[in-house]
Amino acid sequence: MRALLLAGLVPALGLAGCATTVEPPPPPLLAWDRADCDASPDLGRTVSLTPKKETAVHVVSTPLGYGSPCLSQEGGAGPYVVYALPTDLDDKTLIVGGLLGYDRIFSPRVRVLDAEGRETRGFVDSDWFSRGPVYSVQFRPRPGDAFVVVSADPSRVGRTESAINVGTNTTVIYTGYGASNWTTGQERHATRVFAYDGEVRVTINDTDTEEDPDR
Repeated sequence: MRALLLAGLVPALGLAGCATTVEPPPPPLLAWDRADCDASPDLGRTVSLTPKKETAVHVVSTPLGYGSPCLSQEGGAGPYVVYALPTDLDDKTLIVGGLLGYDRIFSPRVRVLDAEGRETRGFVDSDWFSRGPVYSVQFRPRPGDAFVVVSADPSRVGRTESAINVGTNTTVIYTGYGASNWTTGQERHATRVFAYDGEVRVTINDTDTEEDPDR
């Protein structure tokens, strides 16, 4: 009997030895002290927004943090990324901003540039909304637009954003006296801080996905 007990303990001990500990994410990056930042966006280092084939929705995500290329700009320096717009701009709408992460949102500043690097469009506070899981601006590219620069906006870093993540389901119940709503599920309050690190998310919506044989 004792031998059987010992034999049963061996696999259990082996399983216990395989247990892993999930490390918590590093705290949000709320200060920027690098001095080796670009004076202007590097248009030779871009991320393409052109999908391999025409599609109704194309999503591109870029994580940014302390080790990313950084840009010196009005208001302070911070990480940035340059996206190359598709050459076919017709019927496309872009949503660009910072993904709502577990505890942080990359503090985004978005500018549109022409092929020479001149700014053709910027955005003001009233342009920013939480569109789904992205704190973002939305726009349609215009002729002459070539690049989208997303850089950190220091003026927003450290500000918190609270939201209610709703995981509920509502059922309409019809009775002899009319209809009533029955809601089940849970609501979770989430607080995130705008930071110098996080994920930039670009979504391109295309209403015309027919392939052009001339392109």
